[in-house]
Amino acid sequence: MKPGSKEDEMNFNREAEFMMKLQNLQITQHQNLMQLYGLSKDFDDSILIVTEFVRFGSLHNYLQKNKERIINSKNRFIRFINMCIDVCDGMEYLESHNIIHRDLATRNCLVGEGEVIKVADYGLARFTDDCYIAHPQSQFPVKWSAPEVIKYRNYSSKSDVWSFSCLMYEVFTLGKMPYGGSTANSVAAKQIISGIIPEKPTFCSNNLYENVIARAWNKNPKDRPSFKELLKLLENFT
Repeated sequence: MKPGSKEDEMNFNREAEFMMKLQNLQITQHQNLMQLYGLSKDFDDSILIVTEFVRFGSLHNYLQKNKERIINSKNRFIRFINMCIDVCDGMEYLESHNIIHRDLATRNCLVGEGEVIKVADYGLARFTDDCYIAHPQSQFPVKWSAPEVIKYRNYSSKSDVWSFSCLMYEVFTLGKMPYGGSTANSVAAKQIISGIIPEKPTFCSNNLYENVIARAWNKNPKDRPSFKELLKLLENFT
């Protein structure tokens, strides 16, 4: 983090502080959460967050760079499922500690050795035992956001579940954006609020789409499964 931008520095410091809280609770010891090693300042006062090295970068870039190889692999469906299970396992751990991520997407997950996926980027994460109401003017990724987030800025573990379903869509389309890459955010927001959900991805089974992905896209947060429930459902596909 180079000095100069007050807003960037504030966001950076917030993420560093949050990661330190996770570290103190030993939450980041989970294999599917990026681990923090420490914080430091460089000679020019640049702030450093030192984390584990996750070799293959973001899940989004990994899916796009390896698209042909993954499509042609014999165990393609199981690879997709295992990626989703890794993310779900990490999120279930956060959920059990009353933590909401608020920015779950393939761009914010990392791929390590053995195609192990780790949830990362805690810049928007919060501790809460119920819900978190963000500032009305706060920015958020519309195409990954639940209806209650778009309408009321109301975040909870169940809004993370909605985002996880969008992440699953990304995985099974090898990196395509939910609600269309060219669709304006305002149009996507209207679709989400009205209950329109993306169609089943080509490489996704009907069973998985209907009983997992579509359930997590339920308009009513109370009718969405928890990450604990999702993890059990996904493990049935392996």
